[in-house]
Amino acid sequence: MQGQPVAAEIKFKTSEIQVLKLGKITLTAVLLVLGLQTAAWAADTANYTITGSANNWILDFTFTNGIGSNNLDIYFVGVDIPGGSFVSAPANWSNYGGYIGYNITPLNYGASIPDMIQNGESVSGFKFLSNSVTAPTSVNWFAYHNDWVNGGQGNPVVFGTASVLAVPEPETFALMLAGLGLVGTIARRRKQSLTT
Repeated sequence: MQGQPVAAEIKFKTSEIQVLKLGKITLTAVLLVLGLQTAAWAADTANYTITGSANNWILDFTFTNGIGSNNLDIYFVGVDIPGGSFVSAPANWSNYGGYIGYNITPLNYGASIPDMIQNGESVSGFKFLSNSVTAPTSVNWFAYHNDWVNGGQGNPVVFGTASVLAVPEPETFALMLAGLGLVGTIARRRKQSLTT
């Protein structure tokens, strides 16, 4: 896997979110308060690629705001990478240090609204270092939203887990193509034998 980009799939609970220090409440209750539709929440995503080798994995995250409200921008994200550290982030994002058990937390607190992650937008370049021997296969994350246009209304947070999807090695692709070629040859011969 060394040097191979690895995609990640996000799986998160849409039944619970946390709003500021109110604790966990059902998604339906929050959506009723905020006037949002349930389907809109399921679209927030994060994914990452991995490059590097043992004790030196670089995880390059992309966060996508799919919350469904034009004014609820993502301004604060975090990941939990045991033994991990902050490498870099997009313009006007800086490392907050740590928050609610997440050790790496880039923050853009009102510094530059255009640099926040707006509804429907994806922002990449959140790079973190993992010093684990093996590449991390899943990473917990969060994304805080805020309505800066209407005086800080809302402030929901979405929690998720990014799970690495296996990227087949070149040998696997070669074996798969050889198998497909064999199946195609057999099908062609059967068709020819049926027509004669």
